[in-house]
Amino acid sequence: MTISTKGLFEQIELWVLAFVLAVALFNWPILSIPSPTEKIFGFPERLIYIFVAWILVILCAYIFDRRGAR
Repeated sequence: MTISTKGLFEQIELWVLAFVLAVALFNWPILSIPSPTEKIFGFPERLIYIFVAWILVILCAYIFDRRGAR
């Protein structure tokens, strides 16, 4: 038995789930995990976390949009 994802990306529930997960990534408890004083390559951890999380949100939205257009 195979599971088809043909109509998965066209369902509004998937977009709502992606939105809720994106909001959770930028919520206060999650943002307090990276230390504002620790640095990676001279940049604060929190800034790197926000940059990476934002890139992941944009990438997921792009993938969902491309898959739904087929």
